[in-house]
Amino acid sequence: MRRREIHYTDAQRQQMMDWRRQIPAKHNESYRRTYDKAMSGKSLRAATKSNCLNCMGWDKKEVRNCDILSCSLWPYRPYQERVKSATERSPESNAETNGLFAASGGQVNG
Repeated sequence: MRRREIHYTDAQRQQMMDWRRQIPAKHNESYRRTYDKAMSGKSLRAATKSNCLNCMGWDKKEVRNCDILSCSLWPYRPYQERVKSATERSPESNAETNGLFAASGGQVNG
């Protein structure tokens, strides 16, 4: 899918620069670079990351532990711990998981 180029007015550019100045200069300014990439329209991942960081006060740990399940970006938020696939898990872990699933009558709690 080809993304169209975004054209901002001078007022919009000024608003973006004002907003960018409020972003903490943490981590060698990587948050600001992520914001720039998001605003260029070239990365949905950067847009999600920037939005989540902004929402959680520019704290990665807060993004990881976000409990705002009603947010449409929650399933896509960055900094989540990677869930191991069944092939990556140990045989003991798979057996335990399968046992719990069978013990619940095949019902998933959630």
